Amino acid sequence: MNDKSKIKEFMHIFPKERVLKFVSILEKSYYPKDFFVDYEKFNEGLLTTFQDDNINNAFKSFDLCLEQITNALRKITVGVPEGEDKNLVLIFLQGENIELWEAVERLKKEYVNFTDIASRKLENKNNQKGRGKTSVFEIDVRDREIWINDYLISKPHAVGKNMSFFEYLISNPNTEILRKKLPKILGEDTANKKFSKILNDIGFKGEILKAFFPKRGKGSLFFTPKINSKDLEKRGIKINIFLKELELAHERNSSK
Repeated sequence: MNDKSKIKEFMHIFPKERVLKFVSILEKSYYPKDFFVDYEKFNEGLLTTFQDDNINNAFKSFDLCLEQITNALRKITVGVPEGEDKNLVLIFLQGENIELWEAVERLKKEYVNFTDIASRKLENKNNQKGRGKTSVFEIDVRDREIWINDYLISKPHAVGKNMSFFEYLISNPNTEILRKKLPKILGEDTANKKFSKILNDIGFKGEILKAFFPKRGKGSLFFTPKINSKDLEKRGIKINIFLKELELAHERNSSK
């Protein structure tokens, strides 16, 4: 079973409502047996793993938290089923059981963290199915964020020298930018910084930098906000690496 199938199965068996109910029942001093039974089946005897490291680490944190709850419950005397619901077993608390309640509180956070990361990964993979097929790549600024098609490249400070410089580039596309002809304020702000360093700081690195800034010098710069596959080939851009860098940048910035 691949990551996508495992995530969908987990979210089907353990939707947010069920996890919150599980926590609520525990807080009322009851032991909901079916939750643990279903989880043991899903987790295949503690052998479930995900190929994606971020998803796997988040799942293991959730799993560890649930294991701590299980271990804490083993130390508590369990009574007979209450009422007609044979699934609920009364927990006779011994002392304050701080270990149990701390683990229960963490479980909510670990569940949210895992499902959030897993959902974003699924969404990114679905979006990426169409991304690699496009032949045109265009820079766009949305709410002070820099995007290339559906890839979030960076989130520069809303008010800052780097963003001001980039906005100047956006307003002067397909033109050679000369340091000596920059507006006075921009000239002063960038006087002691290389153009490439400014661009690195706002997400343009590696093949992405070379793709949109084919000419870079100490005192000049050429910026093209829209390119196609032929442009990439002419500029000697390694397309596979270019796409991978876009994906990594999007993953890094969308998770912030």
